Amino acid sequence: MSVVVRATSAAPPLAEESAGRPRHPFVVPAAFAAGAIGAFFLLHVILALRSQHAIWQFYTRLRGEAFARQIVGSIWPDLLSAMALFVGIELLGLALAARGRSRTFWIPALIWVLTPAFVGNVSLIGRTPATLGPGWIDPFALSMRTPHLAIVVWLGAAMDLGLALLPATALALRPRASGSERPAAVEPMVRAAALALCLFGLWLVLSARATAFDARFPWADVPTMLPLFLFGLLLGASRPARPWLWTLAVVPVLVVTSWPDALLNYSGVPVRTTVAKSLPWVAVTLLGAAPQPLGKALRWLRDRPVLLLIAVNALNVADAILTFAEVHRGGVVEANPVINVIGLPAKIVLVGAFSVVLARRRPRALVWPALILVGVLGWHLAGLYLNAQVG
Repeated sequence: MSVVVRATSAAPPLAEESAGRPRHPFVVPAAFAAGAIGAFFLLHVILALRSQHAIWQFYTRLRGEAFARQIVGSIWPDLLSAMALFVGIELLGLALAARGRSRTFWIPALIWVLTPAFVGNVSLIGRTPATLGPGWIDPFALSMRTPHLAIVVWLGAAMDLGLALLPATALALRPRASGSERPAAVEPMVRAAALALCLFGLWLVLSARATAFDARFPWADVPTMLPLFLFGLLLGASRPARPWLWTLAVVPVLVVTSWPDALLNYSGVPVRTTVAKSLPWVAVTLLGAAPQPLGKALRWLRDRPVLLLIAVNALNVADAILTFAEVHRGGVVEANPVINVIGLPAKIVLVGAFSVVLARRRPRALVWPALILVGVLGWHLAGLYLNAQVG
């Protein structure tokens, strides 16, 4: 009888705990997501049809319907790209909100929208934010420099962004269970070093692409790569992000790929080639998520001096081999005057001897030469990418 009484008395706390948690926490955000996609689609269909009708009337009056039929195209290619971008930004916010970023889930999306207003090409109406849909810029108003067009674009960008972040907002406002699991803490110094290395990698990607394609616009990829890097950074540093790691690849593919080219064969380029062009953005997103696992790897490697010693020397040999190949290929010179004097073989021997001495005296300090050599290896890879693009 006493057992029954104890079991009955223990039941209310469990009932209260289960009552405080929603059974299906994603039902409401999923409904908001579907509603936001539908509202965005209908809004931009109406705007696109309105703009298309105005263009049709202009060219019909100018040279007849036959000429207008040749000029006016379908609204669906632009609308397809806009829908992919909208779903990608919506998924970005949902992933961050689901991983506990209830206060910062909106930051990458806001940077995506606002950055072109400060960095990017200047149109006839000046610098404007990025609208997720194409319907806010009327071609005729743009050509006539209508004074109110800039206001319309800003309001349209805000409306698109609000619709895209509506599901994440609903998810962020839901009640949360206390005592949620957090990632294992990494020492501040190691975490800062890992973040600095990833930021250096981001700079390498941006500078290499700018030099390869058009050096006049060194920040051309910043409006798209910076928010994706920040998305990876926030997701990677959240609660265990494993259930949402797939978004690190899906989001950049959605928001960057030219989907009319990929699905409609709009330019005759194969689908594989079109999707492959988004790989630099996928790499930048993964790079943003790398500081947390990189910090853990450094902490694990720091307590294993033999492996750390092998890693330092392997990276040093890789640096020497890549330097030798690039110098003898032409167009590259060794900037280190000491290496010019002693040669690459002597460099390998000296670094190896220095690392052995350091491993005996301060083995944990070997992690810093390893980090520096990883950065040097990234410099080589950026140079190889640049040579492949220019050559």
